[in-house]
Amino acid sequence: MGMRDAAAVGARSDEQLRVLVLVSHGRDRELFAQQLADGYDVVTAAPDEEWPAFDLCLVDSDWYPEVATKLSGRRAAAEPVQLPVLLLLRGQASNTPWLSDALGETVDDVVELPTGKLELDARVASLARDRKMSVALADQRDQLRLFRRVIDEAAVGISIADYRQPDNPLVYVNDRFEEMTGYDAVAAVGRNCRFLQGPETAPEQVAELRRAIDAGESTRVQLLNYRRDGTPFWNRVMVAPVRDEAGTLTHFVGFQEDVTEELERERRYEAILDNAEGFASLLDPDGILIETNAAALDVIDAGREDVVGRRFHETPWFDDETGPVVEDAVDRAADGELVRGELDVPAEEGELTLVFTLKPVTDADGEVDFIVAESRDVTPLKRRERELREEQAVTEAILDAVPDVFYMFDTEGNYVRWNDRFNEVTGCTDETIRELGPFSFIPEAERPRVAGVLGAVAEGQPTATVQTEIVTLDGERIPYEFANARVEVDGELVGYAGIGRDVSDRVERERELEQFEAILQAAPDPVYALDAEGRFTLVNDAMVELLGRDRDALVGSHASVVLSEEQLAEGKEVVEALMGSESGTETLELQVRNADGVLRLLDINITLLTDEDGEVVGRVGVCRDVTDLHQSESRLSVFDRVLRHNLRNKMNIVLARAAGIEAGAGDPESEAEAIRQAGEELLALSDRTREFRHSISPASDTGPVDVAALVRRVAAEYREQTTDATISVSAPDAVWASGHETLEVALDELIENAITHHDSADPTVELRVSVADDRVTIAVADDGPGISELERTALERGHETPLEHATGLGLWFVRWTVTNVGGEIDIHENEPRGSVVRLSLPQADPPPAVSDASQQ
Repeated sequence: MGMRDAAAVGARSDEQLRVLVLVSHGRDRELFAQQLADGYDVVTAAPDEEWPAFDLCLVDSDWYPEVATKLSGRRAAAEPVQLPVLLLLRGQASNTPWLSDALGETVDDVVELPTGKLELDARVASLARDRKMSVALADQRDQLRLFRRVIDEAAVGISIADYRQPDNPLVYVNDRFEEMTGYDAVAAVGRNCRFLQGPETAPEQVAELRRAIDAGESTRVQLLNYRRDGTPFWNRVMVAPVRDEAGTLTHFVGFQEDVTEELERERRYEAILDNAEGFASLLDPDGILIETNAAALDVIDAGREDVVGRRFHETPWFDDETGPVVEDAVDRAADGELVRGELDVPAEEGELTLVFTLKPVTDADGEVDFIVAESRDVTPLKRRERELREEQAVTEAILDAVPDVFYMFDTEGNYVRWNDRFNEVTGCTDETIRELGPFSFIPEAERPRVAGVLGAVAEGQPTATVQTEIVTLDGERIPYEFANARVEVDGELVGYAGIGRDVSDRVERERELEQFEAILQAAPDPVYALDAEGRFTLVNDAMVELLGRDRDALVGSHASVVLSEEQLAEGKEVVEALMGSESGTETLELQVRNADGVLRLLDINITLLTDEDGEVVGRVGVCRDVTDLHQSESRLSVFDRVLRHNLRNKMNIVLARAAGIEAGAGDPESEAEAIRQAGEELLALSDRTREFRHSISPASDTGPVDVAALVRRVAAEYREQTTDATISVSAPDAVWASGHETLEVALDELIENAITHHDSADPTVELRVSVADDRVTIAVADDGPGISELERTALERGHETPLEHATGLGLWFVRWTVTNVGGEIDIHENEPRGSVVRLSLPQADPPPAVSDASQQ
């Protein structure tokens, strides 16, 4: 269809419609124009005037006969768009003969005048809607025709399948589809597009296509399809869903592109590039780079996109000097010449020397289709030639200058090379060395061992080191260490090379170190060494025994496995003090907890370790365990004070009572009884002092004690001695703890203290034994007046202060007995009154005899 007459078309569907009013009476013409002006663009005209473009016409019956032909022409020019005409009948009957001919031909509707405004508006609005709908439909038809023409003339194959029908048949194929496949529209439409598939079509690609269609999605695949004549071709297919206005999938559109030549060309290029020995590129006859391989790109550290599409001689491989040479070579290759040459080109790591070839590849007509540019880097070869010459000269100079012995012998055991130092050490001339075998300078007794080490190298081990002695020509034996290695050429063993170093000084140092280590390990004092980072590098046997830890676990571990952060900080301060002083040694007192959880007090003499440059590389500590000494001193101090206090009190009583008797004051018998009682208490104090001997010594022997049995026995003895006290026991059948024979005396002291110091006639004492977390706890609870805060503080601290004293030896005896075996004591108030003394002892295994008996 041709273009529609613009003058006849009028406004588009989305613009305000123009109404042409052809009314013979002037007054009526003005009224109609005013009535329609609010909704339309109204123009008026006469039959003999030039009419503007319009969308709808109102004509009265007076002028209709004059304009009928002109209106008919306008309507014909507007086809297929409707151009509505409303006829206004003025004083004529509706059965007028010409009226029936006009309706449907030139007139679309008729209104008899006079008429009301509402009816006229309704008639005009109806025709206006028809006009707009007609314009819209015409536009759509134009677009569809345009789309059809574009699709028909597209350079790729286009097909449309109806998704609503079973098996998605084709409903349209364009001309390119017919050319590409050999199937015309008659043969293709109505069939599923799978008719293009054949025996070599990849099922994976077909499955992907099926998946996308089932899912209503777009996808792209590459299929081997077959033309109508059976010829295979590679088809790049893209399908996309088409939905209607409601979003319902109705069709799939497919785009097909024959990429056979493209793929064949790519494969050809890939084959050329993959088979190239070095750098390879493909150029078109104009010298434009088509493709290149990764090896070539690595030289300039660039990506494919940086060079493809550029003139070859202008790429980063070449500079101002080499570019023109390459340009000339490409021009010659484009003319069909095989070009060879050599170039020095810039590279990231320096200049490369390349041997290149430009080979033209022609098509069936003998025309150059493309050019293969290949090059091989010969820089390493030339560089290696120069380096080998230099290396040979340097090696000769080094071997003769090194202070160590160098030698080389072949697989037959003949010396083939040695340096001057070898002659000097052995005292042999070159002739003598050539005549002797490789083991001639080794002591005869050592030869089997050395031969075994070298045998490992002969079996394939790359290197081996062995320490032995060289026997010189005059019989001197010199300690030497030899490092031997295989010598291979092109993977074939041709001999062995070795370096011998005089280790006389090292052997002597090792001997001295062994002696020192033996002395160190035998030393009674604990000794350790730390490196600069605070890791153990050495611990002697005494240190291992003190800490109760494995030597291998300690060496290499940080000192924090033994010391707290505060103690580490103290050690750091000592090191800093040593670095700033000339004394060389500092003393530090630290408490260390061994593996059993027992605290040991150490006096440590610390000395810095320095290297040859005077830099501090570590420190050595020599320890003295003063735990027992400090405890004994502390206990003796307490014992001395309490003993002096009690002796002074009793002697003051004796002297005061004796003075009373002498003065005749008081009852002599009563005074004598007081003196006698004081004397008996002094004798009892003397006996108790002997009992305390073991508790004062921290090194008292310990062993497993059945605490449950001991508590029951002591309680039973007290029940026999007194009938006033109530003594109860709660304990398992047997509980073994680490203890001493004085533990029974300690329990006596606690029970006696609870009964003696009770402020009522019927005291109650509870003895409870429990086990938790490898500790055995004995709790002695009473309901008496309790133990004073002053005594509790002194006893729990473990020593007295000038203002804090415990008045009796009994509780001190209890504390020392417990702490001697690694136990603890704590004292609490009982509820509602009294005290609870808890003794916590390490749990122990029963003696072997008891353990064996329990298993029988």
